[in-house]
Amino acid sequence: MKGLKPSFEIISGHKEVKSLLGDIIAAADRERKSFGFMPHPAYHTVSLEGRLIVARQRDSGKLLGYIIVGGTFPQARIFQTYVDSDVRGSGVGKALVEEVVRRSEASAFLSIRAEVAEDLIEANRFYRNLGFRTVRRRKGGATTGRTIISRVRELTTPSLLDLATYGDIHGPALPLSLATRTKPPLYLIDLNVLFDVTKRRGRALAAGRIFAAALDNSINLAVSEEFIEELERAATPGMPDPTLELSRVLPRLRKPTREFLEELVIELAPVFFPTRASDRLTPQDRSDLAHVATALHEGAKGFVTSEKVILAAAQTLRERYDFDVISPVTLGKHYTAGVQQSEGYRVRIEDRPISCSSVVTSDEVEIAALLKRQEVPEHVLRQAVAPGNSVSPRRRVVVRAPDNIIAFASWDTPKPAEIDRKLYLFADSHDSAAELAIDHLLNTAIADTAGEIPSVLRVTPSPDDTTVRQSAIRFGFRPRIGKSARTGRLEKICLNAVVTDENWARVRSTIEESVGLSLPAAAPLFDTPHEGIRIVYEGGRHAVTSIGALEDLLSPAIFAVGDRVGAIIPITPDHTEALFRGSRQPSFLEGPQASLLNERRYFGGRQIYRTIPEEGVLVFYESRGNLGHGRSAAIAVARIRRRYLADEAAARGLSQQKGVLSPEAIRAMAQRNEICVIEFDNLKLLKRDIPLSRLKEIDCADNANLVTARRLRAEALGSLLKMGMSDG
Repeated sequence: MKGLKPSFEIISGHKEVKSLLGDIIAAADRERKSFGFMPHPAYHTVSLEGRLIVARQRDSGKLLGYIIVGGTFPQARIFQTYVDSDVRGSGVGKALVEEVVRRSEASAFLSIRAEVAEDLIEANRFYRNLGFRTVRRRKGGATTGRTIISRVRELTTPSLLDLATYGDIHGPALPLSLATRTKPPLYLIDLNVLFDVTKRRGRALAAGRIFAAALDNSINLAVSEEFIEELERAATPGMPDPTLELSRVLPRLRKPTREFLEELVIELAPVFFPTRASDRLTPQDRSDLAHVATALHEGAKGFVTSEKVILAAAQTLRERYDFDVISPVTLGKHYTAGVQQSEGYRVRIEDRPISCSSVVTSDEVEIAALLKRQEVPEHVLRQAVAPGNSVSPRRRVVVRAPDNIIAFASWDTPKPAEIDRKLYLFADSHDSAAELAIDHLLNTAIADTAGEIPSVLRVTPSPDDTTVRQSAIRFGFRPRIGKSARTGRLEKICLNAVVTDENWARVRSTIEESVGLSLPAAAPLFDTPHEGIRIVYEGGRHAVTSIGALEDLLSPAIFAVGDRVGAIIPITPDHTEALFRGSRQPSFLEGPQASLLNERRYFGGRQIYRTIPEEGVLVFYESRGNLGHGRSAAIAVARIRRRYLADEAAARGLSQQKGVLSPEAIRAMAQRNEICVIEFDNLKLLKRDIPLSRLKEIDCADNANLVTARRLRAEALGSLLKMGMSDG
């Protein structure tokens, strides 16, 4: 048969592929030197997930080749490519790869990666001929001593600039230009600005406008500890000093360490005093430099002063540090009068304890070292690590192992009057837990930012940090119109709402006013999960998308509109805590890694498969549990991503990744060796628990008392959500 062109077909559905799994596993075992080791149950798993694409002969059904794909958006990945030796060179391998290309482009992926050992000459020639270029070489495992070549093929997926020229756009890449308000900038003020107000000097009106703007939350003002100390030294004992008293109620930026302060004073002195040696600076000169150093250290936008020497250096400071020095008169012309830190988590991954917690002062040196290793510019490092001030502390979260920091993120504190927020996110991409850590930090930042009024979260990953960029895009971050998803800043609209027919008009109005995105006047009917929704954005441009894509863009929002149905499923109190920390008595013990992720898995008997609607809404009902301390109430809601049947062995592996059940629990649940797996995300705890008695009243439960899953009609789901998401 070698050399002939066989008649073959490409298949990927689990039912079609299942009969060939034995042959596929046998072929993989023969090619173990090329592929490496992959447990046999994993082939069942990738088949269930639709990631196993097979070429079979039409007349005999014989296996001719297969390919295993995966990866995270926006880069797909090929893990194994096999072609029977008798048909190599006949086009089977090319057809398999081109099928991967077709599917990846249809899903808006930007590239495909394949890793091949350098000594596999034929395989490297195969990928090279199909347009995969070499992007990196790295050392393989210590056992083989091989060199691994990373090859990437760029796809012809349209960029957002291309998409913006079309009238109708489907899929997750929505071409948005956000009409948002900007975050109030933080300015440090010097003594003279305060004296202008309290002593009613010539610039009192301009300085007064600055304070009025701060009270209106248009800008934020702060003073330094050096500022307070100067006033205290000049104060007359026993005499009232209104300037000192006013300064004490303003937000205060802490003084940098002596070493940092001295280093920055030496760095700044030639900018402000180019003709004066640093050892000839006066005490006032050093005080002025200390104010600027404090503002830079704490990530402030700028420094407000009337000192001509400092104002003369404004352009240099803006170019070098992205830092504004501005006079109260200039700043005043632009204005007229007019949360909780991250909870600690501990998980164990591959016998390695991982902790996630708010940053403390002792973490800052290690975080700075991580950022310097990634060659992060100094001014970005300072802004990222800056703790903020006593009134507006910045969220700062670190994920670490016992001996190293894996990832770090910081973002602006949510405020009702602000829309834009800046997110900094950095990770050690070489760490095996990096992707998990990044997912957790993105999930935490989005959840903290999202409110009933949309906010915009902006992140600019380091140029070489593709892991952060890919994860951010998977979470719904998108570039601006005309910008590439491969480089530069990414933005995400965050909306924490369950959108229903009843609140559609209000939510629609809020979204349009906040971010300039117009939804249809009437709620979608949701006849199918892929029903087109026409949206209007900047300049009257329009696009057509689906409910799912809109939820991705606005996550963690859930659109329970029209005829969208749901299901209510039972969960024990222990699993409530383990899966999404939703119990009334949170555990401080190590939890499963699923508790850190946005996308998680629920496992049930095979009989619930037909009860769970594809891309519907999932409601969690906490049962009484074995100890009788459960709430017997609906407590949370989520979006169903997909559901499928898996055999017991595959389910055990799936639970280790994004679930909480033990192998013993999976075994006890299996029916005819099958488990129903439900993948969900965008989980929200209900504002009010809905007890079983009320669930029966609104047709969400019957006399079976929810011992198993129950399908929810659109009307019943709407009643449940109205009751559970109500504040009163």
